[in-house]
Amino acid sequence: MVNAFLFSFTGFLLVILLLGALPYYLSPKSQKPSSYWILGLLSSIFSFTLFGLAPLVSNYILVLANSFVICTYVFQLLFLISLNKEVPKRYKTISVFAVVTLALITAVLIFYKQYYFRVYILCLCLILLILLQLYQIKKIIKDNSSVQIWFLLLTLLLDLCFITTRLIITFSDADKNYTTIYDESNLSITIRWLWIASIILSYLGISNFWAEKLAVENYKNTIENNRIKQLLENNENLLSSLLKANKTVTTSALSATLAHELNQPLAANKINLQLFNRLLTLNTNKQLFLAETEIVNDVERNNNRATDIVKSIQSIFNSSTVSIEIVDINDLVTKTIDLVQRDLQHNNIELKITLNDSCITKVNENQFLQVIMNLLSNAIRAVEDVDSSNKVISISTFVNQSNISLTVGNFGEVINDELSASLFDLTKPNQTKGMGLGLWLCKNILERHNGYIKHHTTSLGETVFTVSLPLSQ
Repeated sequence: MVNAFLFSFTGFLLVILLLGALPYYLSPKSQKPSSYWILGLLSSIFSFTLFGLAPLVSNYILVLANSFVICTYVFQLLFLISLNKEVPKRYKTISVFAVVTLALITAVLIFYKQYYFRVYILCLCLILLILLQLYQIKKIIKDNSSVQIWFLLLTLLLDLCFITTRLIITFSDADKNYTTIYDESNLSITIRWLWIASIILSYLGISNFWAEKLAVENYKNTIENNRIKQLLENNENLLSSLLKANKTVTTSALSATLAHELNQPLAANKINLQLFNRLLTLNTNKQLFLAETEIVNDVERNNNRATDIVKSIQSIFNSSTVSIEIVDINDLVTKTIDLVQRDLQHNNIELKITLNDSCITKVNENQFLQVIMNLLSNAIRAVEDVDSSNKVISISTFVNQSNISLTVGNFGEVINDELSASLFDLTKPNQTKGMGLGLWLCKNILERHNGYIKHHTTSLGETVFTVSLPLSQ
């Protein structure tokens, strides 16, 4: 009964070892315990458990117990082969055939109570399997001089010594008529338990082997992660350099925007001054005086507009908070119409105005005046060369729920889908007439006021830009 208890306790120890190895086996790591090693450990657990149950149930359970002992060494051999190469299918087939054959032979020998022949066959088979394992380890050591592999080599040599010694002792005790392993001499039992201890040590060695491989993999992963981190830092530095280069391109585009926007009022001033010089050569009269006064006022307005444009662009790139005040959008629309009135008359453009009664909100007056001016100027340029029937621009304001909206529409050239994607992009100025780089400026100003700008084309072919701002609270 003592032997039965020790067998059962050994099986319990191996169960603990299996539970300790399962997390490694189930982990997503590439280096994890081999299935053959797990199967070998399971075979040992079943073997020792059955050896513990046999005295309590039936000696025929020893057939399964001995078969699992053979399975233990077969799986361990396949495990070592798998460290060198993929296990061929024929090896698996031969292993299954050998285990089944030995199980049948063991069953017959138990039936005829041939204990000694059973021990001889079992020991000889185990010696053969150990020699094959030693051959595989010799091949493994050439490429892997791990301490755990050397430890496994040592435990296999101990197995070989203990099994050979047990075979000799059993042969010398042939006249004592033992019927089961539980009847053996104390010397034989001692050798057997030393052999079992060697088996447990071999499993511990293999378990440490996998722990070592996992540690190496974690170390390599750490190095790889550091390398990736370095690559990411290099990419960030490269991106920073590209952004600096892009900033240069953006600055050039911004310069073009500034020149584009300032060109209109300055060109108008030049024309007015030329006209003023011509009028000075004429005779002075009241009508001439009024005309001169109007020209001077017009020049002053255009100069003021140029100044406001510069201030608006400067404020966009200023990190400080935008200065806002309560204004009536309708008043800003009226001011803007006064500024472009001469252009409208010169090009015979009809302006349709629809203003809501109450469009009060908080904005920077100069900046939003620039938005309306850009939209009206673009609309004028869009329709200046179209048929007279289409020289119509509409501007309207309305209140929708919590927003104030301003729309500017024209029947000029329709904006296609390709152009629409980059319409508000500073670095991709389009070439469509009336759609200048000032649209980017409008978008930037509105976003700073928690608003937005969008456009669409109606079924009648009218291009409509819609500006939306939150109502003043």
